[in-house]
Amino acid sequence: MTTAQAAENEILLTSTDRAASDWDELLRLQTEMFLPVELEFFFSNSSWARAGSVLDVGCGNGSYLSTLQPFFPQKTYVGIDVSDELVRLAEARASGDGMTFEQADFFSYRSEEPFDAILMRLIVQHLSGFDSLLEQASLLLRPGGALYVIEPDIENSRTFPRTPVFDRVVRDFEKHRELSDKNRKRLGELAGVVARNPDWRLSRELRLSVPTVGPFAETSHLRMMQLWIDLMERSGCLSLFDAARDELACWSENPASFCQVGIRILQLKHVDAQHQIH
Repeated sequence: MTTAQAAENEILLTSTDRAASDWDELLRLQTEMFLPVELEFFFSNSSWARAGSVLDVGCGNGSYLSTLQPFFPQKTYVGIDVSDELVRLAEARASGDGMTFEQADFFSYRSEEPFDAILMRLIVQHLSGFDSLLEQASLLLRPGGALYVIEPDIENSRTFPRTPVFDRVVRDFEKHRELSDKNRKRLGELAGVVARNPDWRLSRELRLSVPTVGPFAETSHLRMMQLWIDLMERSGCLSLFDAARDELACWSENPASFCQVGIRILQLKHVDAQHQIH
C-alpha cells in the first residue's frame, strides 16, 4: 500500500470514538449545507418524481436520508455503508417509515428487487475508477432508472478574503488523493466513460454553489472547515494544519468575509441497451 493509499484509508476510518464522532458531525453539517440546492434539483426532476425505491450508497450516519425522506415520504429508502459505527447511528436516527439501513459494501451488495434510483452522494470521490462502479450500479438499478452522483466542486469553491494556507492544505491533500487513484479529481472523465457504455446515458449535469456572507465565527461553515482540517491531519502525511486553523480563526471574525462552496450533480440514466431502437 502506498503512503497516499494509507492516508486515504486513515481519513475514512470510523473505528474510534473520535473518528466516528467527527464523521457524524461532518455528515450532518454537509446535509445542512447542501440539501437546499439539492432539493431544488430534485423538485424539478421528473425521473426522481417517478422513483418509488431509492438506494443510498455510502449513507454514513443516515442524516441525509432522514432529512430528505419527509420531503418525499412516498418513496422507500435503503441506505448502505461499510462503516458499522455509522450505520448504527443511522438506525438510531431513522424516524420515518420505509427507511432501512444496512452495513454493506456497494460492490458486493445484492438486492432481490432493482431500485428505481441510486444516490451516490459524496462517496464516488472515495472510490477508484468508473467502469466497475457503473457495472455494479447496472445490477442494482432497473432499466430507465437513474443514478445520481453528487460531489463537492472544489474549482467552484472560494473564500474572501482569500485563505491561502487553508487552500494550500486542501490542494496538497487533493494531490495525495490523486496518487491514491481515487475519483475525486477525475469526475470530468465520467462523461466520457458513460459515452462509451451502451447501458448508460448522461442525462443532466449541474454545477451549483452555496454562497454565504460572514462573519463565520461559531457558525456551521467554520466548523465544517475545521473538521476537514482535523480529518486531513489524521492522514498523517501533510503539515501546516495549525497555521490553517489560525488563519481560519482570523478570517471567521471578519464581517466582510464570504464563502462559496460548490457542488456538482450528475444524473445518469440506465438504459436498456438490448431494446434500444437504432
